Formats: sequence, structure tokens, C-alpha cells
Amino acid sequence: LASIDGVGTKTKFITQFLGEEGYLNLGMDLINHSINDILVQGGKPLFFLDYFGTGKLNPIELRNFVCGIAGVCREHDVVLIGGETAEMPGFYTSKDSSELVGCIVGMKNERFKNLNQNFTEGDILVYFESSGPHTNGYSYIRNLDLSWNIVKEVPELMAVHKCYYNDVMAVLDEYGDDFIKGMCHITGGGLFENLKRIVPKDLFEKMEIKINGLEIPIWADFLKDCTGITLRELFDIFNCGVGYVLIIREDFMHNLMSFNQLASWKEIEMSQGNDRELVNDYFNCLIECEDDQSSCKTICKDILM
Repeated sequence: LASIDGVGTKTKFITQFLGEEGYLNLGMDLINHSINDILVQGGKPLFFLDYFGTGKLNPIELRNFVCGIAGVCREHDVVLIGGETAEMPGFYTSKDSSELVGCIVGMKNERFKNLNQNFTEGDILVYFESSGPHTNGYSYIRNLDLSWNIVKEVPELMAVHKCYYNDVMAVLDEYGDDFIKGMCHITGGGLFENLKRIVPKDLFEKMEIKINGLEIPIWADFLKDCTGITLRELFDIFNCGVGYVLIIREDFMHNLMSFNQLASWKEIEMSQGNDRELVNDYFNCLIECEDDQSSCKTICKDILM
């Protein structure tokens, strides 16, 4: 299994406010994003290569970038086997321009041998919350021309892309290898476009995700207010707090209320078929359960009789 991706225009946004130190975050962004991208295929990461392209090489930026990658690699037993550093002043015209790309290679984890197979009506979608916009939508954010005084009040805009590998492994350890039927990393295109990649067309066309029932994080609400776009448009651009989706069997849903380790575990409410108009008249209830060490939140849905 392999994947290649880049940090994109988040590079300019982060370095605008954090300078050279921001490259540490960007390195973590890159490797975390890459691990997630092969995890959805049931992949265990093995090794990683990076590309650092710039108009004028700054050794401190490069060092911070590699350190950010190396720290995550160490945490997940991934080997950073090498990379490419390119200084091209005639190509990257601005002195602070840089392009950050990474390639990850992994192997199929046998614990996911039945992944993305046998989806059926009645399956439940749950998700882990994102830490912020992750590495998507930053061209849109940069067009807002936000000042530092505003950005520091919404720190999620600068948060590192979250890696979900340990969270998913914890789920398997708790409930068994057949608990997860499918997984989806919510990146460019938002929730709908990414789900379309794994859910069979006939089931996807019957499914209507009730975005009004989702708890929108402060940073996403802030961006919506700044731009005046609709909620659906917001979900088409940003992850809106839905970082990583698991598709699970309906009979496993009762287990989630007791799984307090996953404080960010939530359910995505859906309606199907002819129930689409009816379900909009129902209200969601947000149940919060807390213990001394952690908390969990689950969106419960009313049952249409």
C-alpha cells in the first residue's frame, strides 16, 4: 500500500504566523495525513520519504520540518528512509515559498481483512473529531486575510493534522477485528465527497446525512460567519469537525456508550429512502457521559416508526 500527498497552502498560512517554527508543525501535518490515508485501506505504515522544495533554502526551516516528521515516525515505528531537498529560485519565485510533499509505504494489516466489504442498509457511521481544518481549505482561509489577533483566538486553524492510527487500533483491541466495516479520512471535498469513495453507489444515493444534527466546532462556525456560505457549502470545503469516519455494524452501536476512552467518538445521523423529509422534523438529543478520566459524546437519533 502506498500514498503520496502534500501540505498544500497551509504552508503559507502557518509560516505567516509561526515563521520558522511552523515547519515543525508542517512536518507533523504531512506524516499524520499520510498515515491516515493508508489506514483507510487497512494499512500499517512502514516507511516514509519526504520532498522539500523551496526558492531559497533555510536550514532552520528544513531542520524543523524533518524533526516534525521524525518525531511522528518514531511514535508509530515508521522508518524515515530519505527524501529530496530542492532549491529552485527560478521555479519557487518567492523567498518564503516552499512545497512539502511526502510518500508513505505500508503493508496490509491482517486485522482489516474484510475492510470495505459487505456494506448494508442499517450500518452506522461514527467518527473521531478533527483537531481543526487539518490540511484542507487553506486557500479559502488565506483569502480571508485574517490578522494574528484574530487567528490566535481560533487556535484550531493552526492545529496539527491529527493521526487516528492509535485511536483505530484501540477500537479493534476493545471490540475485535470485525467491528469496523469501512473507514474514511475526511480530506479535500469534505464529508460527502470522501464518503462517496467507499460507500457503494446504490447505498450512497439512499443516504442523507443530517448535517444539521452535527455539532459544528467553533472554528468551522467562525469560518461560516466570516464568509456567509451555507452549511452545505461549509461541509463541501472543510471537514467541519468530522476527521475520520468508521462504518460499523448496527448491532455494535450499543457498545459505544461504554467506550469512554474515545472522548471524540460521535455518531453521524442519517436518513434513508422515503424517510428523508420526515426525519427533518425530529430533534437530536446530545447525551454527555463523563467519568474521572475521560468523557464521551454521542448523538442519539429518534427512531421513525
